[in-house]
Amino acid sequence: MASIRKDTSKLHKSQMATSSRHNTSVYTCNTVSEIYFYELHLSIELSEYRYTLLSEEVFDFSRGEMTQSKIKELKQSLTSEFQLIYELCLYVLSASQRTELIRATLSTLHAFLSWIPLGYIFESPLLETLLNFFPMPSYRNLTLQCLTEVAALNFGDFYNAQYVKMYTIFMKLLQTMIPLNTNIPEAYAIGSSEEQAFIQNLALFFTSFYKSHIRVLETPGENIAALLMGVEYLTKISYVDDTKVFKVPIF
Repeated sequence: MASIRKDTSKLHKSQMATSSRHNTSVYTCNTVSEIYFYELHLSIELSEYRYTLLSEEVFDFSRGEMTQSKIKELKQSLTSEFQLIYELCLYVLSASQRTELIRATLSTLHAFLSWIPLGYIFESPLLETLLNFFPMPSYRNLTLQCLTEVAALNFGDFYNAQYVKMYTIFMKLLQTMIPLNTNIPEAYAIGSSEEQAFIQNLALFFTSFYKSHIRVLETPGENIAALLMGVEYLTKISYVDDTKVFKVPIF
């Protein structure tokens, strides 16, 4: 009970702080559209905060301070609310032109993708939307992190066709961003921190996808060609002179 009261107090304080920021910032919005997007942003921030509470609770459980039933209860609560979060996220990604709001939305999706109901991922426009953002420099790292979360999921063969489609589109987009003949170790050495993070995230995507879904690509034709191309990218990344990046393709 003390833990629940503490979490409720935290959430109340967060809402109060969010409300205070809202009251201050609305006056700087110039249009109804901007005010609406700001409201969406506040909703997303609150959702992120609630997810953080869940993470903290689960961590407490690892120290014997929480029951499995409480974990299940919190997850069910957030899952039941995710329909609204999902609709807000998709609306922002389809309608907003504000970079910070889109980045906040992608960060929120990244936090939820590892455990939300699979229908939200594979039976909706979400994957297509994420792939549309992937080539954009301002969003490519966050988008790649989201795609990596999806790639790491493994619930049997039911969504194999969607995984093949996702991987095929991903590889076509990647070739326009980093041609296969690119000297990746050299590009990493002279690249910005954002560009270096992209290469590391790229290695994580490939290793996550292959660990869970390589079998669906091991068929003659376009699938095997796309697989071999991805392996070539991953091999080049393994030559990057950075221990953290080097370890990703190995593990």
